[in-house]
Amino acid sequence: MVLQEGPLKSAFERDTKGVVKQEFITYVIKGNQLIKETIVRKFSPGGDYTDSTYFEPLVEVKDEVK
Repeated sequence: MVLQEGPLKSAFERDTKGVVKQEFITYVIKGNQLIKETIVRKFSPGGDYTDSTYFEPLVEVKDEVK
């Protein structure tokens, strides 16, 4: 996926100096569940960072999306 000009592209390309944490959240239907997928980047003072991914089932949905 190539990001087009806009707020999302600007957020990904911004300078991270002074940034403590970034999150990217996506809601997706998998099977019969609505899932919240969260990608988190936590920055350390030295400029390093740690990435984590979380999956949170939210609710059951009636119709499966294919």
